[in-house]
Amino acid sequence: MATQRVINWINRKFSAYRSKNDFEEMESFCLLWNVFEKEAGNGQTTSLGLRRIETFISNVNISNHQIIKDGFDFFKRRYININTGSTNRNFDTLFSRTPKKTEKNYKDRLEVFLTNNNASKKDMILGLSIIAYRIRNNSFHGTKGLDEIVTQQDTFKHLNDFLMEVLTGFNLI
Repeated sequence: MATQRVINWINRKFSAYRSKNDFEEMESFCLLWNVFEKEAGNGQTTSLGLRRIETFISNVNISNHQIIKDGFDFFKRRYININTGSTNRNFDTLFSRTPKKTEKNYKDRLEVFLTNNNASKKDMILGLSIIAYRIRNNSFHGTKGLDEIVTQQDTFKHLNDFLMEVLTGFNLI
C-alpha cells in the first residue's frame, strides 16, 4: 500500500486530495499481476506472453464462475455500445498504441468475445486475460493519469477478483 509519505507527495505535487484508499485496488493489481505474469506468462511480457497466458488459462480450473461472468459483464458494459452492439471509444483506448500483429489478433478476438451474446467461459477467461494485459500495459507505461487511475478502482477490483480466481485455479498459490 502506498505510504502516507507518498500520498502526501502526490497531493503536494499535483494539488490533489487523495487518500491511501484511492490506490488500494491498483496497488493490489500490481501485486497480483506480478504473480500472474511470472506464473502464467512464464515471466514474458510480450505477445509471446499472451500466447503463453492463453495456454495456461486453457488448463485453469475455475471454481467460482460468477467472478468470471461478473468481470466479463463489467467490461462488456465498459467496452460495448449498448445501442449498436459494437465497440466504443473505451475499447479503442484499451488498444491505444498500435498493436503488434499478434496483439492485433488478440484485439480482434476480444472484440468478437465482447460482441457475442453467448461467449463461452473459455472465451470470457481469455477475454479478461487480454483486458488485464492491456490495462497492465496502459497503467505501467504511463498512459493513465492520476485522476484516471483513481476513477478506475472498479476496473482494478474486477481484474483483481479475476486474477485471484485464475491463480487459485492454477493451484499456484
